[in-house]
Amino acid sequence: MNKTYIYMLPSISQNIVGAVKSCYIYDKNYPHYNKHIFVVYENNHFIDDSDDLVFNYTSGFNEIVHVYRIPEKYYNEFEKFKLGKYSEFNYNYKIQIFAFHQITDSKCRLAKVLFKHPDMRLELEQVLDCKIPSHQELSSIPDDRMESYPKSINDLEYSTNIIEIKKSYLVKISIYPKHHFESQILIRKL
Repeated sequence: MNKTYIYMLPSISQNIVGAVKSCYIYDKNYPHYNKHIFVVYENNHFIDDSDDLVFNYTSGFNEIVHVYRIPEKYYNEFEKFKLGKYSEFNYNYKIQIFAFHQITDSKCRLAKVLFKHPDMRLELEQVLDCKIPSHQELSSIPDDRMESYPKSINDLEYSTNIIEIKKSYLVKISIYPKHHFESQILIRKL
């Protein structure tokens, strides 16, 4: 699961039909689609009727990729997302993120990131052994390689390695139980 899935997929939630396998904000083969989300559904589910669907294509991994236009009303959130300014999202968009992911716990990690919760800052300071300024966001900026549709097996391996690093970090600070990752992290199988 990448940051596009967490933070930007809710912007097109009215268009989502079925379980999403993965999503991205970039595809190097289509650089002109720079305010779009590239969505792959589970089981190669095919969609052709949606207000914001621009087109579909079959990738080199034989996946059907659906390209959705981000609605103009979310352009500001999209720009903030690319800069990693999650706490600056509009309050109503934050609520939309919670609703999309069915989050009801205001103390969950995502809520702490979106609202720069002091407990989260303290946890990060302890793990990283450093002081984090109060103006600093509590999650990293999006990694372009994680947010881009993979072009090669090397891109897939990179994503897998990053996911493993994140898993070990989160288990280290005991935010999630280990079994959480077995159901939440989707890794492409070739």
